[in-house]
Formats: sequence, structure tokens, C-alpha cells
Amino acid sequence: MTAASPAQIRQARPEDAAELLGLIRRAMALYAQNAGIETPLDAEMETAADLQVHIAHDLVLVAEEDGRLIGTVRLVQQDQDTVWFTRFSVLPERQRGGVGQLLYQAALAAAQKRGCRFMLLHTALSNQNLVTFYQTRGFEQIDVSYERGYPRGLFLKTLKAAPGGKPPSAQGEIAAERAGAAPGPAV
Repeated sequence: MTAASPAQIRQARPEDAAELLGLIRRAMALYAQNAGIETPLDAEMETAADLQVHIAHDLVLVAEEDGRLIGTVRLVQQDQDTVWFTRFSVLPERQRGGVGQLLYQAALAAAQKRGCRFMLLHTALSNQNLVTFYQTRGFEQIDVSYERGYPRGLFLKTLKAAPGGKPPSAQGEIAAERAGAAPGPAV
């Protein structure tokens, strides 16, 4: 058996949409199962056409190995200072093998290169593995909501200190999301 080549991180291309859709659905189904989420996730309802729009307008990174997509993350710019870390997905059989760490590092570098000072994300608080993953990388839980039928934490990471930089208001972000304005992840 030939050893797999190391995963390469690159920006997603429009032609990746169908494969990316399958990857996200598989990873999110396991995420929901592990977190005990019984309500459908928005990520599970996206279409390949939706993904093509995100590929065109957001920064969608993929981990590719031997010509196959094995992971992804989407960065959605909220404003000049803030980016959402969303659709973080790794194929179930490749989880806990370093692919997520590679994607996270690439996303962090991309956000810092864009001059972002804050990174936001949501995750199910019942998924302790992901909560720990984020907390050990400097994310702090700043709020919790229950409107999706499960405890969903809002996490913030300060990427770099800047004079006058003020983190996004948890209540403001939650209110904007409820109004449909914030592009936060739908998991």
C-alpha cells in the first residue's frame, strides 16, 4: 500500500462544489450525531450552487490529498476587523489526523493577512472535542444561544491587538444573526 501524500491546503475552485458538498454533508452529519443535535443543520441544506456562490465571494479553503478533498473551512468577512470561521469540516475517516489543524492554521494566516483582528465561530457546546479544539487555540466562549434547539456557543478569538480595537459585541452579533444579517455558521 502506498502512503498518502501530505494534504495540501488551497483555495476552493468552482469545480470543487459538488465534491465539497458531499464532504460537508458527511462531516456535518457526524458532527450532529456526536453533539446530539436532532434538528437539521443549515450546512446540510446547502446546494452545490450555494457553495459556488461562497467560493466566488468568501474564502473557502480545502485540504486536498491525492486529488481528493478531505477537509474544508470557510472564512466569511463580516467587516474590516471581523471574520467568521465556518463550515469547518473534515471527512469522518480523516478526523483526528491533523487535517483540521492544517486548515485552522491556513485560515488563521489568511485572516491575519487580511488584517482581521477578530475571528468568530459557533459550535455545539455538547461537542466537547470541538469546544476543546477551539479553546486550546485561544477562542473564548462569549455567549450561548438555544434557538436552534441545542446549546450553541459563540466563540471569539482576538487575532492581534490594535489600538482602539474593540471586539464585536456578543449581543450585537446575536441580534444581527437573528435578524438574518450576520453570516455566522449554521451548525
